[in-house]
Amino acid sequence: MEFEFLAKHNPWWKVKEAIVGDSKVSYAINKKKSYIPHLITKFKGNYSIRGPRQVGKTTALKLFIWECIIKLGVDPKKILYLPCDTLKDFREIVQAVELHREWLAELDIEENYVLFDEITFVSEWYKGIKYIIDQQLCTLLVFTGSLASDLKSGVERFPGRAVKNIFYLPLKFSEYVKLFGSNELRGTLNKIKLNTLLEDIEKGASILLPFLPELNRLLEKYLITGGFLKPSFQFHENKRIEEETYVDYVNWILGDLSKIEKSELFFREVINAIIKKYGTSLSYHSIAKKT
Repeated sequence: MEFEFLAKHNPWWKVKEAIVGDSKVSYAINKKKSYIPHLITKFKGNYSIRGPRQVGKTTALKLFIWECIIKLGVDPKKILYLPCDTLKDFREIVQAVELHREWLAELDIEENYVLFDEITFVSEWYKGIKYIIDQQLCTLLVFTGSLASDLKSGVERFPGRAVKNIFYLPLKFSEYVKLFGSNELRGTLNKIKLNTLLEDIEKGASILLPFLPELNRLLEKYLITGGFLKPSFQFHENKRIEEETYVDYVNWILGDLSKIEKSELFFREVINAIIKKYGTSLSYHSIAKKT
């Protein structure tokens, strides 16, 4: 592995403002309603981030880099980011970290923050991660994956090793409301303590009653978009979801089915059975009868 390969994916090493020009970062921070998740709150440890594709994991990593460099003044050279679809095998995972560490040592920089995006693309990726953790090669190690079964089984190969699991899922309805609701609604929600809602639901409902029409409209949009960020923003801004967005999600599902060697035909039959029973009671037995 050549150093130029690492530098290509980390342009902020040359000019820190390069992270601002990243397409995902600029798209996120320039929106009228921006959503910046804070998945990583400490600059030490090992983290696995699981979640479906197209939920915004890559954007979350890029925004973490942006906050570190622009907001917190972290030395950009400390941060190594790699999309794992560019790596051949688990050995290159280790090589990338060691090459970065050698460069930092020449610069008398001790800490390193390593972010591997979609690590499940790499065959036997867990071998590389296990070695990195055992040898304590990273101050902060973060790796994401979309295929939950693969990432879960991989993480389970690290018994006794401290790896914090983070589940990054589509927005909850409460998060959706705080993102797309009116200023008045969001202001009211910010004033209401969660404990108040849980302890006295009637009181909480009474406070929110004037916002019921808006909450109903938001719920309809939420059910259409599923809380996924990309279609949520598209629907909010254009009142429609782009056709290519639907294609992206279908391809994601079919791709994962292929990876775990499951039948696309059976999957379609199961989905059709679920749709036909929509709004009624459903069980595995009733699905089996329809497929």
